[in-house]
Amino acid sequence: MNRTPRGFKWSSGLAFALVVLMGGAAHGSVLVPANDPNIQYRGRFDFTDPRAPRFDWSAVCISARFQGTRVGILLDDGKNDYAAYIDGKVREVIVTGTNPQYDLTGLPKGTHNLVLVKRTEASFGIATFKGLVLEDGTTLLPLDPPPSRRIEVIGDSLACGAEDEDENTDCDQAHQRPTENGDLAYGPLAARALCADVRVIAYSAKGMVVNAWDPPGLPPAPLPVLYPRVLANSPTPALDPKSWVPDAVVVELGGNDFFAKTRPSRDEFEDGYRRFLSVLRADYPKAHIFCVSFSNSFPMEGYVKEVVDQENRAGDGQVGFMELTYPWQDRTGCYSHPTLKGQQRIADALAEALKKGMGWGDCDPTVKAGARAVTPAPGKP
Repeated sequence: MNRTPRGFKWSSGLAFALVVLMGGAAHGSVLVPANDPNIQYRGRFDFTDPRAPRFDWSAVCISARFQGTRVGILLDDGKNDYAAYIDGKVREVIVTGTNPQYDLTGLPKGTHNLVLVKRTEASFGIATFKGLVLEDGTTLLPLDPPPSRRIEVIGDSLACGAEDEDENTDCDQAHQRPTENGDLAYGPLAARALCADVRVIAYSAKGMVVNAWDPPGLPPAPLPVLYPRVLANSPTPALDPKSWVPDAVVVELGGNDFFAKTRPSRDEFEDGYRRFLSVLRADYPKAHIFCVSFSNSFPMEGYVKEVVDQENRAGDGQVGFMELTYPWQDRTGCYSHPTLKGQQRIADALAEALKKGMGWGDCDPTVKAGARAVTPAPGKP
C-alpha cells in the first residue's frame, strides 16, 4: 500500500485526487486497492480489471475488516444506493452522485467490520468499486471464512425488494430508488436465518417467458436471457457457473408473465420454464432446485406444479415445488409489493421450507454472526 508525502490532511476530494494522480493516498490516509486479498465480495462481479470490479445485480456485497475511526469507500457510480453496515448495524445509506469517495467517520477506536450492500437493482445501472481509504498506519485484517451453505435466488421485483420501504401508493417509477432495499428482501433475510451465503439474480418486471413491460425500442429479455451474465446490463463477460456453485436454487418467476398484456399460453410458459431448468441443471448438476409459486396464483401455480411433476417423472428428483403464502396484509406501493414486514414473512416461510427440503439443521450462532462473509477478491495488490 502506497503513502503520499507528509503535509496533507484527510479530505475526500483531495485524497481521491491524489490517489488518481500519484497512485497513493493523501497523508493521514492509506489507499487499499479493490483487489486486496482481505476484501471479500458476495455476488456477481466483473473482475476483468481486478482494481476496478464492476457489478449491478441486487444485494451484491463488499466486506472488509479495518482498524481506525473512519473509512472511505471509492465508488464510480451515480445511480445506486447502498446500505453501509459497521459492526452489524447500518451506519449510513449511501446515495451515490458525483462524489468519488464516501466517508464513514466518527467511529470508536479499534477494529471494525464494514459491509457495503447494494440496495438497488440492476435496472439502475453498472457500478464500479475502486477500493477503500483507511487512516494512515492502519491496514485491513482477515475476515472470517464464508458460510459453507449457498443459496441462489432467481426472481423478479419481490426478490429485488422493490418498494419494501415504501409507505404510499405513488406509481412514479423514480420513487423506487429510495424505497428499494434488496438487502432486506426475502432472499438475503432467509439466507441469514440459515447461516448461508446468498446470490440474488433478480430484476423487476422480468418474467420466465415474457415481461410485464419492456423499455421502448429494446428487444424483450426475460430473466433467463440475463441469467448467464455476470452483469445484467452487458452480455459480456459470460458467467463461469463453476466459479460459485449453490446448494439450493430458488426460482421465483412467472408472476410477471401473467401480469403482462400479452400472456404466454400454458405450453409456451411450461416449455420456457423447462428450458430454464435445463440450464440450471447443466450449470449445477447436484443442486436442489425449488420452483416457487405463491398460493392462489392462478394459472401460474398449476403450470409450475406440472413442470415440476414432469421433471420428476423424467428422473430429476432434486427439482421440487414450493408454495409460499403472499403477505397480502403487508403490502405497499402501487404494485402491491411486500413491505419490510411482508418480506420477513416470506423469508421466514422460505427458510423453514429450505431447512426441510435441504435437511439443514439450526444455525450455530457464531456462524450466523458472520453470515455476511463473502468470496475473497482474486489476485493480489
